[in-house]
Amino acid sequence: MVPCNKKRFLLANKYKKIEGVHIVGNLVSVIIPTYKRPFEVLVKAMDSVLKQTHSNFELIIVDDSPEGDQNRIEIEKKITTISDNRVKYIKHDYNQGACKARNTGIEAAKGEYIAFLDDDDTWLPNKLELQLGKFSDKSVGLVYCDAYIVTLKENKEVKRVTREKRKSGFVYEELILDNFIGSTSFVMLRKDVLSEVGLFDIKLKSAQDYELWLRISKKYKIDCVELPLVTYYIHEGERISTNVDYKIQGFERLNDLNMEYLKKNPKSLCVRRLNVVPFYSSKYGWKIALLKWFKAVKEYPFYMKSVKYLLKIFIKRA
Repeated sequence: MVPCNKKRFLLANKYKKIEGVHIVGNLVSVIIPTYKRPFEVLVKAMDSVLKQTHSNFELIIVDDSPEGDQNRIEIEKKITTISDNRVKYIKHDYNQGACKARNTGIEAAKGEYIAFLDDDDTWLPNKLELQLGKFSDKSVGLVYCDAYIVTLKENKEVKRVTREKRKSGFVYEELILDNFIGSTSFVMLRKDVLSEVGLFDIKLKSAQDYELWLRISKKYKIDCVELPLVTYYIHEGERISTNVDYKIQGFERLNDLNMEYLKKNPKSLCVRRLNVVPFYSSKYGWKIALLKWFKAVKEYPFYMKSVKYLLKIFIKRA
C-alpha cells in the first residue's frame, strides 16, 4: 500500500509536461476555484482537465482559502512542482467566495473561451472538444451539456442519475422558469460575451451562475451537447443550497433583476415567486409562507400547479 504522502507526491508528478504534445485550436481558459479542498480531491478535477482531447488550454486554479489553511499550504506546494506551463495558480489574500474566485480567474484569462470546473467535479476527456464545436454558430454565447449527478454520503456513492436538459436557441423565456443549464461545471462560453454582459454578480448569496446564464440568454443563443460530459458530485450537508437564508436572498434578487420582463409576463412572475415559497416556509413558518403564496398567485390566479405549493405549506405545518 502506497503511503499517503508518497501517493500525493506521485499524483502531483503525473502532470509533468509531456514532450511532443501538439497544441492546436482555440485557447480555452479553464477556471477551477478551490476552497479548503484537500489536494487529493482537487487533483482529480485537475487530472480531468489535463487529459482533455483538446489540449490548447490554460488551467487557472484560484485558491479562495484563508491564509494559513493547511489545504491551501499543501496545494500551493504541490502545484509549484508541476512543470506543465498550462497550469497557473492564483491565491486570494482572504476568503471572498466562489464567484469572486471565478471572476478573478476570468480577469486573468487569456483564452477566447472560458470554462469552469468545481474543485470536486470531473470532466470526461472530450468535453472541451465537443463544446468548442458548437461555437461554429457565431450567435451562440454559451454551450452546456448533460451530466452524471452523483450523490455522496461519507465519501461513498449512494446515488447516480443522468441529467438530461436539452433546450437551445434564444431560450430566455424558458430559462427564467427553470435553470436547465445547471452548474458552472457544465458550461463553456465566449469571453467576449462576458465583456458585454458582465461577470458573476457577487452581491447574490446564491444562484449567481443562474443569474449570469439569464443575462447571456437575453442576447445570445444557448446550445447544448447532448451527451454527459461532466461527473457532478453532491456532498450531503455541504452544498450552499442547504442555506435557506442564502436561497431566499438569491431568489428574490434574481427576481428583482428580471422584474421588467416578469411584470409583463404574470405567469412567469407567479412561478418565480412560488419557487421561493418552500424556503420561506422552512425559515419563517407557514403563516409567512402563506402570505408569499397569495402574493404569487395574485399575479396569475389560473396557474393550476400553485395548489401543490399550498399543500406543501400545510403538510409541513402538520
